[in-house]
Amino acid sequence: AAARGDWQEADACWAEALEALERPGAGAGGGPRSAALAELREDLLERRRWWASTAASDLMRRGDDSRLNGDLFDADDMYSEAIDWLKSRGGSAVSMLCTLHCKRAEIRYRKWQHKQAVDDCKFVLRNSSDGDQKSGALLVAANASKALHEQLVAELGIEDAKRYHQMEAAVAFLEDAAKLDAEDHELRRELRAWKREVPARPQPVPMPPFDWSKVPKVDKANYFGKVERRVGLSDQEIGDIWGALRKERREIEGPQDPEFCGYDEDTALPRQRPPRHIGPASFRRVMRHLSGDVEEEELEALWAEADADGDGLLDFEDFARVLRFADEAA
Repeated sequence: AAARGDWQEADACWAEALEALERPGAGAGGGPRSAALAELREDLLERRRWWASTAASDLMRRGDDSRLNGDLFDADDMYSEAIDWLKSRGGSAVSMLCTLHCKRAEIRYRKWQHKQAVDDCKFVLRNSSDGDQKSGALLVAANASKALHEQLVAELGIEDAKRYHQMEAAVAFLEDAAKLDAEDHELRRELRAWKREVPARPQPVPMPPFDWSKVPKVDKANYFGKVERRVGLSDQEIGDIWGALRKERREIEGPQDPEFCGYDEDTALPRQRPPRHIGPASFRRVMRHLSGDVEEEELEALWAEADADGDGLLDFEDFARVLRFADEAA
C-alpha cells in the first residue's frame, strides 16, 4: 500500500500491526522472541512516522495549489489534514508543523475565522525558532485580533467590546513584530496609529472627601478596626501584638546587672542576650493602634507606669502588665 502511495491503507495496516503487538501474550516467553517483537514494533513506528511526514508534505503542496487557485476552503482542509497526520501518527517534524499552522492561520484570517487564526499563530510563536516565520505569525495575529475588536464593536458597541481586550492584544502582537524588524519604519508608524485606537481604560471614581473631625475619637478608632483598651485583651492577643513588634537589645554592662549571664570567652566582655525589649516609639504605636487618638499626657503616664526601672526599655512582662492593668481598671 505504501509503494502504491495509498497512505490511508498503509497507515491502517501499520496501526493494526501495532495493535496486534500490544495484545496480551504477544511478547510472552521472553528471550529472542521478545527482542524481535520489540525491534519490529520500533520499525513499524518509524515507518508510520516517516510516511506521516511524507503524506503531510504532499497535503501541504496540494493546499498551496488550492490557495494559489483561490480555493481557500480546500486549502484549509488540506492544511488541517496534514496537521492531523503529523500529530496523530507521531510525526516529529516540528518545523513542518509550524509551517502548516502558519499557512493555515493566513487562510483562516482570509476566511474571517479570526480566533482560529490567532490560535494557529500562538502555536507558531510557542514552537518556532525561525525569526521570519514568527514575524509572519505575529502580523497575522495582530491583524486578526484587530479584526476581532472591530467585529465586537459592531456587534456589542464600544463599551462592551472593551471587556475583551482584543485591541490591546493586537497592539501587543504588532509591538513584538516591530521588535523583530527594527528597520521597518512603516510598521512602526502603523503601530503608533494602532495605539491611538486602543480604548481608554476606565478611570476609578475618587472617593468623596469626608470630614473625620466630626467623628468621635473612639468611633473613628473602631471604624478602622482598632480595639478599645477598655474592652480588654486576652493573653493570646497580647502575645500576638508582642510578636509583631521590632525588638531592641538591652546592654548588659557587668555582674551587677540582674540579667548578667557570664562573660564571652572570645571578647571577655559581658555576654549579651538576643533582642527582647521594645522602646518608647513601639509602645506609643501600640497604644495609639489600640485606642485611637490617645492624648500625649496619657501616653506619658502609661510609659512611666510600664518602665518602672527607668531603663527606657520594656520586656514582655512590663508590656503585658500595662495592658492587663488597663483591663482590670475598666
